[in-house]
Amino acid sequence: MANVIISALTKAERLARYKMSSTNVVTEAITTLVNGADDAAKQAQRLARKAKYNSQFQSNPNVDTFVRESTTIQAGKVNPVITPSRVIASKVPLVKLDSKEMAFFSENLKGVKPNDIEQAVSEILALENVNGLTGFTRKLGHKSAYSTRALLEARFNDPQRYDEILTLIRLNKEGKIKYFPSFVMPNGKTNPLVKQDMEAILSGKNYYEQFSRLEPTEILAKTKLGDVFSVGDKMYVRDVSGYIPLKMDKKTYELLFPPVDRYAMAQGASQNCGAIAVINNMVQVPSNRVKLLQLYEQNGNKVTVHALGDTTSRMTFDLNDLKSLDDGILSDTSYGLKMLERKGQLAGGRTGYSPPSYTERTETFFVPNINKTQIEYMSDTPLFISKQQVERELATIGNGRTFVTGGGGNYALGTGDNHWCSVYDYKNGTIRFANPNATADYKDVPISEFIDDYLGIGVFHNH
Repeated sequence: MANVIISALTKAERLARYKMSSTNVVTEAITTLVNGADDAAKQAQRLARKAKYNSQFQSNPNVDTFVRESTTIQAGKVNPVITPSRVIASKVPLVKLDSKEMAFFSENLKGVKPNDIEQAVSEILALENVNGLTGFTRKLGHKSAYSTRALLEARFNDPQRYDEILTLIRLNKEGKIKYFPSFVMPNGKTNPLVKQDMEAILSGKNYYEQFSRLEPTEILAKTKLGDVFSVGDKMYVRDVSGYIPLKMDKKTYELLFPPVDRYAMAQGASQNCGAIAVINNMVQVPSNRVKLLQLYEQNGNKVTVHALGDTTSRMTFDLNDLKSLDDGILSDTSYGLKMLERKGQLAGGRTGYSPPSYTERTETFFVPNINKTQIEYMSDTPLFISKQQVERELATIGNGRTFVTGGGGNYALGTGDNHWCSVYDYKNGTIRFANPNATADYKDVPISEFIDDYLGIGVFHNH
C-alpha cells in the first residue's frame, strides 16, 4: 500500500504542474486509495488528464485547444488514405521490422509468426488511395502507426472487420465513395449504416427506398425513423409520426448525400474535430438525422444550409461549384456534410466553436454555426464530482441527447491527444463513440471504463 500512496502522490505532483491546487489534488488521489490500488491509479490518471484540459481552458477559454493533433496532411492535398489488398500488386517489398517495431505491432497478436506479421505490415504500408497517396506508417509514435496496428490486428483477429475496411478502400479506389478509413479504430466496428450502403453499392441496388406513389401503409412498412425515400422526383424522410418532405429534389439529394459518404466523415486538415463530432452526432441518431436533413433548402442551382435552432444563420452553396469543397481541408465525405462542416468554420482558418470554461462557464452554445440548440455542461467540472454522478449524467445520452468530449489522449484507445470525440449512444451500461478522423468506425465501451480512460471535458447537446 505504501507504494500505491507514493504512486498516487507522484501523479498528484504532476497535476500541480497543470495549475491545480496541489492540496486538492493530493486529497483526491489519496481518497481513492480506500478503493484499492487499481482504482487509485485510474483516478489519478483521470485527474491528470482533466487537469490538463482544465488549465488550457482557464488560460484562454475562447480558443479551441483541441487542434494540436500531429498530422502529415497539408492543406490543398487530399487526405492520405489506403487501398484494398486485392488492388495491390501481388508482390510488395517485404518490410523487416526491428525489435521495437515488432514488439509494437505484435503487442495484441497471439500465436502469429513474425514473418506473417512482417508480410501483413508490408501489404498495409503499400496501400494507397485513389490519388496514389499512402496513409499508414511504421513510424512509432505517429497516430498512423496505431492505425497500421489496428488494421493488422483486424487482419488476424477479426477477418470480417478487415474485409469491411478493405471494401471501403476498394470503393474509394474505384471512385465510388469519397470516404477513406484514414484512421482505424483499435477493436472498433464498422457502422451498420455504412455497411448497409456498402451492400447496396456492391449489389447494384438503390441505397434508399423508392416508391411509385405516396401510400402510407407501404412506406411505413419499409422504412424506419431517419430513413429517406423517394416518391417520383420528390424526397422524404421518415419521422416519429410519419414522414415529411425534404426541400430538395431527388437528383440533388443523390448529389449531396451519396451512399456511405452520407453517413461517414474522415477529418481532413481543417482541425475541425469539434465541428465534425457534432455533425456526426446529428448523423448517427435517427431523430437527429431528421432534423439535419431539414437544414437544407434547394432553390434552383443553389442550396442554402442553416444552423439547427437558428434559421437566420445561413450559408448558400452553388451546385455547379461543389468541387471547390474538395480542397483537402474539409473532410472526405459527402458534399452535404462538407457544406455543414464548412459552415462551422470562421474566416482566417479558425473553427466556429468555443470550448466550455469551468471558471466562468458563460458560453451558451457549442458550434453555433452548426447547432445552436440547448447545450448543458455536467453539473460541475468532472474533476470535482463523483464517478457515480458522472455515470448518472452520461447515462442520459440517447433519444437525441448526445455528448462531445475531449478524448483521453491515447491513440491505442482510438481517441487522440487534444481531440474532440463524438458520443452518440448509451445502452445497457455501454457508451458508443466515434473519432472524427474516421466516423465509419465506432467503439462500444462500458461506462465505467469510458469515465476512467476516455472522458475529458465536454458538453451535452439536446438536439
